[in-house]
Formats: sequence, structure tokens, C-alpha cells
Amino acid sequence: MINFSRGNNGYLALAILVLLIAAGMRLLGAGHTPFWSDEAWNLWVVQSDFQTDVARLAANHHPPAYFWTLDAWRHIAGESKIALSFIAIAAGMLTCAIVIRAGKDSLGIFGALAAGLIFATFEQPVYYGQSIRHYSFLLLGAALTLWLLMRALYRPTWRRFMVYGLSVAFTAYSLYIGVFVVALQAFAGLVLWRGAWRDKLKLAAAYLLALTLFAPWLVIGIGGALSKIQRGAITGYLNSIPTTPAGLQSMLEIVLGGQAALGLGLIFLVMSRESQVLSKKLRAWVRGRYSWNEQDGQGSAVSLQQIRDISPAVFSGLGTRDAGLFLLCSVGVFLLMAVINLRLGIISERTLAMLAPAVALTLGAGLASLPSPARKWLLGGLVVWVMLTPQGILPRLNSDSIAQAVADGYSPGDLVILETGFDDAAFGYQLERTLPMTDLRVFRSYYEYDFPDDDSMMAALDVQIALSERVWLIYWNVPPRMAEKLSGLGYIRQSRVDVPIGSGDPLYVRDPIARVSLWARPPSDSEGVVFGDSLHLDGLTVSPSIPAGGESLHVDMWWTPLAPIDRDYTVGLFLLDSGGVTRAESFGPAPDNPMTRWPLNQPTVERHTFSLPPDFPVGEYTLLALVYWYETPDAPLRVKNAPSAVVGRVVFTE
Repeated sequence: MINFSRGNNGYLALAILVLLIAAGMRLLGAGHTPFWSDEAWNLWVVQSDFQTDVARLAANHHPPAYFWTLDAWRHIAGESKIALSFIAIAAGMLTCAIVIRAGKDSLGIFGALAAGLIFATFEQPVYYGQSIRHYSFLLLGAALTLWLLMRALYRPTWRRFMVYGLSVAFTAYSLYIGVFVVALQAFAGLVLWRGAWRDKLKLAAAYLLALTLFAPWLVIGIGGALSKIQRGAITGYLNSIPTTPAGLQSMLEIVLGGQAALGLGLIFLVMSRESQVLSKKLRAWVRGRYSWNEQDGQGSAVSLQQIRDISPAVFSGLGTRDAGLFLLCSVGVFLLMAVINLRLGIISERTLAMLAPAVALTLGAGLASLPSPARKWLLGGLVVWVMLTPQGILPRLNSDSIAQAVADGYSPGDLVILETGFDDAAFGYQLERTLPMTDLRVFRSYYEYDFPDDDSMMAALDVQIALSERVWLIYWNVPPRMAEKLSGLGYIRQSRVDVPIGSGDPLYVRDPIARVSLWARPPSDSEGVVFGDSLHLDGLTVSPSIPAGGESLHVDMWWTPLAPIDRDYTVGLFLLDSGGVTRAESFGPAPDNPMTRWPLNQPTVERHTFSLPPDFPVGEYTLLALVYWYETPDAPLRVKNAPSAVVGRVVFTE
């Protein structure tokens, strides 16, 4: 059994094991989870020129550190989901390593590994350690500033304070809300810390350095941020959690990994021990045994070990200054945000994420103060529970399921219109990775992505529609316009599939279904063919881009009943090669579209799908159709005194 005492040679092996667990948790599903709204927006931001990217960020209250990193990385690694997620994975791994090191410096080996394991497995830091979002940099900044401030307060040199200042600047360039963590760190260093004034001036200089480094972006971005605050665009939004009893409970469940009672118990344990330490120090100071400046009554220096020796039962190996800083950056920041939230509505699951490093260290401090082996069993049970019972607090947009609903009936050359508002980017990204790239056309109707105004978007859409015989419409959560537009242009809705939109977001509860529909325009340049005396084939719609082998060829047949149809005939469509040999066949109509339900003298479309093998030979093929009653397959409806008719041709090329 490994001994968790300080300086144990097994520490490095255990730290690496914790980091491997963190890597596994973040890699799991990172390349397969569907794109979420903000992830796609982040990618869209950096897909233009540098000046446009800066303008987009400034207008949307986001500093640029993560986005510029994402832009550089995508040019190196590509835009696959796993490649784009790697930045967050790397940031999450580094953050976990910093948490372990900060714990090692102050809590001992067990406390360090406990804090690292908590950060490695809790759902919130795991999510932001794999998503394509800038919160991974926020967590990294929160951990980095906390650790570097600890080091600077222990040994207040100019070098340590300046490095801390650089970490503060990095946090500011990651996300503005990191100011809450930095503010309480400044309070701890400038007010609570009993260091010499010259050392506090060094800390003030570190903040001045951070401000100087951040000033260029502050000049660019502050206008957009203030404008959004004045318009209420970033306060009281749908995902906000109110500061109410129920809201506070929800916040605690998020921050403490779904174990609010256990987490609060550990936090109160740390607070209790810190208060006892403070009481001991005060009594000792009053008696003249040592002062807050770590000098005894005769002015001789008192070592950290001598201070801890005042009451081993109280300190239990903890460095009180660090545990107090952990509490301030977790509980203190939480309470500060909860109070401000009463007025501004700034708390949501995502803004609480920056507490994760300090919360992990605080819980690690609580666990480290417990006797062994109880603390080991408690830590193991907590981690196993967290890993096996995810809270489900994080959003999932089923953009993959919706893209697959299109792919099931898509033909190259079909137009796909997105009518999902802000989420157009997420659906567009998923469609581009699901559909064949041949003649792929995906149109985002949320004009802010691609056009200066709505009129420009509609004009461009009219051009795309005019070129399309078949149009897919994905609709969700916005005032509907496109279905009416397509209907007015003569398109007929051919099919509709309802797909659950997702989970973990209030919008998904309010509007739970996305509608995927296929619209087609009846052919107008064909004389058609009459089968029997009552069934007129108006024409065919075939993809303008013939698919390659291994894909599907969709053929839409347009029919108009000229007289009432008294039985459900079967339509056979055959793909014949130049020698007249049948290479593929399809039968219809679908069971939910029987002929006896087709409206009289109105066009009705039925789809035939040919699944082509990968080695399907190139060449010209004939489409042959016949219509028959299943009880008399040898007596099909006659076409100009023939049992079948050639209704079209397709050419497959290399």
C-alpha cells in the first residue's frame, strides 16, 4: 500500500494516474458528441479574416485568447470535432496538473491527489475540458492565478509577483467574468495578507502589469460589453439561476458534483478548522509568542513548521493560509456572485464553472483533514458516484440526429435551408460532416452569420431556391417563414420527420421538437405518361449530381390520379444497364402513402431509393417503370399498349 506521507516516491506515479483519469474522462466522447450552439458559434467567429474576427468578438463581449488559439489550431489540425476539442482537453489536463501541484504545496500528498481526482472527474470541469468553448481557458486562468498567488505570498519576490500578473492578464483575455476570482485574490493579498508594505506594492505592480497588458483589448472590447449590459443581453437570460432557496440549491448541486450535502460538510470542516487556527494564532499573538509577521517575542523568525506545531491536532498538516485562500476563491466568490446575481442575473451553470479549481482544492483540504482510511473510502465513493451518475446539467443539442434525418433521404444537389435562428451554425456544421460533400448546399437563414441584413439574406435565398427542385427545411424555435415561402413558390411538402431537439437547456423544454421536412417542386417541362386510364406520371425528379458507388440514388415520381383509384397498386422502378440487365430496383409507394389516398387531379410524389454498391459500374442507365396489382403481377397497367415504360435515364461517371 502506498503511504501518502510527504515526500513519498509514489506521489509522481499517483499524480500521473490522476492525470490519465482526467484525460480519459475528457477524451471519452469528445469526437462524437454533437455540436452545441455556442461551440459552433465559436468556430464561426474565427472563420473569417482577422479584422472581422476581432469585430465579432468585440461586439459579443468575448475576449480573444481562446478564439485566436482556436483559429491557429484549426489551420494545423483541421476542423474535426476531436481536433477542435483538443485545445480544451489540453487546457483541462494542464488545469488538473496545476490543481494537484497547488494541493501538494499546501495540503500534502493525499489532499493534492484528492483535489486532482475531484477536478478530473466532476462533470462540470470535464465538460469544459472537452467542449469547443472558451471556458476551458477560464478554468485554467482561475487555477493558475490561485497557485501563483500562493507561491508569491509564500516568497514575495518580484519575479513571482510578475509571473502572477501575467496569469491575471491571461485570465482577463480568457473571459471577463474571471474578474470575480481576481478581485477576491486581490482582497486576500492587499487586505488580509499581513505582508510588508513593500511586498504589497509588488502585488499592486502585478495587477498594474496585468491591466497594462489587457488595456489594448479593453479599448476594443469594452464598448460592446457595456452595450450588451445596458440592453440586458447578458443578464437575466434564459439559463440564469436566480438567487432563491431553490436556485441556491441548484447552484450547490452544480458546483459540488451533485453531492451538495457531502461537499458542504467538507467545506464546513475546513472553515471550522480555519477558525480554530485563527483563534490559536490570535491567542498566541496576544501572549506575545509570535506575531502575524511570523516573529516571536524576541524578534527571531518562526518557521512554518513551528507555527504548525502550535497545535498538530488542529492543523492536521494543512497550511492555514492556503486553505483560507481556497475558501475565499470558492465560497467567497460564490457568495459574491450570489449577491450580485440578485440585481444582474449573472449566475448560470457556465459562469459557476470558474469555481471548479478552488472548490476541488477546498474539498481536498476537507478530505485531507479526515482520519485514514475513512478519507480514502469517502474519496473513492465520491469519485465512483460522480463517474457513474452524471448530473445531466449540461446541454446536448441533437444536431447529429437531425443531420442524419436529412441524410436518410438526401440527394447531392438538394438545398438545405436552416430555420433555427442562432443554432443555424451548429446544424450547419453537423450537416457538413454528415452529408456527401458533392454539390452540398446548406443555407443559414439567420442573417447575422452571413449577411448584413434580413433583406440581403432573403434575396440570396431566392437565388438558391430557383436552382433547386428539392429543398430540405430544418425548423426550430423561431417565427416560421420558410414553409409558407416554399408553398407559395409551388413546392409541395413530401415528408416530415419530428426529432427531439435535445436536453439540458430550458429552450429544449419549451420547444422540444425540431421539424425536418422535404419539399419538392412538381416537374413542369414533361408531357408525362399515362398508366392504364387513370394514373398520370407527370415526371421525375432526380438528383442533379449523381451519387458515387456506395451511396443512394433517390428518384421522386410525380403522379396525378385522373380518376378515383379503387386499389393500392404497386409501382416498380428498375435501373437497367445498356444491355437491359436490371442492376437495381425499388418498389413503392410507402405504406403510409397508399394510392387509394392520393387526391384526385392533384400531384402526389412518391420516392424510390436505389442503394448502390461501392463497385457500381459507370455508364448510362435506363429507368423503367411498371404499375401492377399485387394479386395479378402479370397483368400490369398498360402504357401505350405496353406493360411498362421507360421514364428516364441517368448517367454515372467517374
